[in-house]
Amino acid sequence: MRTRFLAITSTAVLLSLCTCVAHAADTPAPSEPAVPAAEQASAPSPTPAQTPAQAPLQPQSGINTASPGAETAPEAAPSSAKEPKPPATPVPTQMPEAAPKNDQVIEPQVDRRTIKVPHIPSNNFEIGIFGGAYDTEYFGTNAVYGARLGYDITEDFFVQAAYGQTKVSDATYRLILPGGIFPVPEEILRYYDLSVGYNILPGEFFFGRNYAKVSALYLIAGLGTTKINGSNRETVNFGFGTRVFLTNWMALQLDVRDYVFSLDILGEQKNFQNFELTGGLTFFF
Repeated sequence: MRTRFLAITSTAVLLSLCTCVAHAADTPAPSEPAVPAAEQASAPSPTPAQTPAQAPLQPQSGINTASPGAETAPEAAPSSAKEPKPPATPVPTQMPEAAPKNDQVIEPQVDRRTIKVPHIPSNNFEIGIFGGAYDTEYFGTNAVYGARLGYDITEDFFVQAAYGQTKVSDATYRLILPGGIFPVPEEILRYYDLSVGYNILPGEFFFGRNYAKVSALYLIAGLGTTKINGSNRETVNFGFGTRVFLTNWMALQLDVRDYVFSLDILGEQKNFQNFELTGGLTFFF
């Protein structure tokens, strides 16, 4: 009885083991991970003669192929495990437009008054009178008087025409020559000239400590004619002078000039040096 029980029990255990072995044989093996297409293209394909057992083994990711004694670097985390990067801020391609300017003009509320522009004369023309002394070589010194008319071309240059007359006497020669040189003891000498002047030293003339007037020192020279003893003689004049402006339309003028002309006396042609010192008033308009 006991023997029959053991036999039945042994038979049941064997059946259970056979069932487990058959179930394990029917269970499929786990599939290998898919290989990317790029790796499949680069990996050499096995030849027909090679069997799966003879194909070269490919290193698989995650398997440490280094020697047991070598230190291995930690594997990098997969890209999917990295933290997502923040989106990049777009760079503006154009500068922001400036705010429009306010071009509105503010008109002041001011009452306009009528202004009359004064007429200021140019005062380029001048006319003057003068008087002084005229020293005629060999014929003495006598009073002279005359008039001038001029025009100011610029602030520096001016032109001037003048007329003057004086008396000459041959009284000294009559002591030697009974008939004298001139037909009469006194002869009228007249001259006409046209001159050009240049202001060289504009400045001021002071009257004491409290008054000052505008002044100008100038050089002058020109050509003209001198009428003496019934004949006209070509004359050259040169000299200098000064003006002191008493007002903007009147000036006091002083001149020193030398008039040079030739004259035949006692059968000899000779140049005469005739100095003139004059003063007068000049009016501008």
